[in-house]
Amino acid sequence: MARDATEQSHAHGSARHVTWRDDVRRKWKREVEELTNDLLLARWKEDYETLAADVRTIHRRRIIFSELDDEMVRRAAMESGYVVERFLRPMYVEAQVVALRRLNDGDVRSVSFRRLLDEMRLRPNVATRSHYVEMAVSQFLDDPDGHHRRVEEENFDRLAGAGHDHLRDDVLAGYLKQLDEDLARVKQFVDKNVAHRDRLEAQALTWRELDAVIDNLEFRMNDVGLVLTGATYAAAPSPPPMWREAFQRLFERSS
Repeated sequence: MARDATEQSHAHGSARHVTWRDDVRRKWKREVEELTNDLLLARWKEDYETLAADVRTIHRRRIIFSELDDEMVRRAAMESGYVVERFLRPMYVEAQVVALRRLNDGDVRSVSFRRLLDEMRLRPNVATRSHYVEMAVSQFLDDPDGHHRRVEEENFDRLAGAGHDHLRDDVLAGYLKQLDEDLARVKQFVDKNVAHRDRLEAQALTWRELDAVIDNLEFRMNDVGLVLTGATYAAAPSPPPMWREAFQRLFERSS
């Protein structure tokens, strides 16, 4: 009897949670549908810049880790091997997978790449071809023969398909599908190994898997950045060379 009551309580709690979550999504959808094009586009650009900064951090972190890891392994010292295996690599992986998972957050109250793509699907008429072309061409001092305009028209054709005035729904849906597929293993790893201590740990991510997720994400960010801002997402600049000096000076002071 007590067990039945507990199960009923959990069921009611889950039902309330689903109802609350659905209500939040309904409010979000209504807000997106009611905002003017200018206000919504401004929000998308602001969110995109926040997300692009996060992806740049992921990119730079990968460069620093890769060089630091290579250098410590090259030294082939017993102490270095222990530090690399037990501390450096786990810290890097945990930082990267948490940051990547956050970009696919399905909570509509969060700033995430998923929410941005969902909103663009809801209002495809906001980020249009004409808006993109005018933004892109305005970055040049002049365009007397229309060369830059033709190039940008071709760029938009590549993104949306020839003759389409905005990103088609199937293109955006494809981005979301790729995002889910790329981050499915990342989410599983975070849930079982980072955010919680699961009795059955998830299979470890390989370096190749992690790098592929980052590469694909940068590629999609580039496409969306073009449509929203008229400019490509830039993973550069790379970390300044002085980051190596920071480590060197740290150990010099401690020795």
